[in-house]
Amino acid sequence: MRKEARAGRALPLVIEVEGRFAGQFNMEHIDWGAKSAEVGVWIDSSLTGQGIALAAANLLAEYVFDILGLRRVTAPVCVDNRQATRLVQQAGMQREGTMASYLDVGGRRKDHDLWAITSTMWAAKSARDSNSTAS
Repeated sequence: MRKEARAGRALPLVIEVEGRFAGQFNMEHIDWGAKSAEVGVWIDSSLTGQGIALAAANLLAEYVFDILGLRRVTAPVCVDNRQATRLVQQAGMQREGTMASYLDVGGRRKDHDLWAITSTMWAAKSARDSNSTAS
């Protein structure tokens, strides 16, 4: 990951809550020509369900779309992972399909759904979120 980060193809990020390490958000496979990347997140199990991952996802989306100028971000989510599926839905991502035997999870290859959000989708979600908090 460090080598990829130095080459500008990855962005590993730490999530802290009240000064305590709470998890990690990784942006990988950054393709500056295509203006796209893939993300993955994990949160300490004692902190799940508190909105931490969603807050981090929203901050990361704002950064990658508004500052870095990326156009598309994807997230492979294991088909069995209900919490991650809920997170990507809340973050405004749309399911594009299922990738058979995509990644090794716990020593077994598992199917993953591919979720994605574009800069246009992010702008629309941000506008909706702003309008709902303003009312």
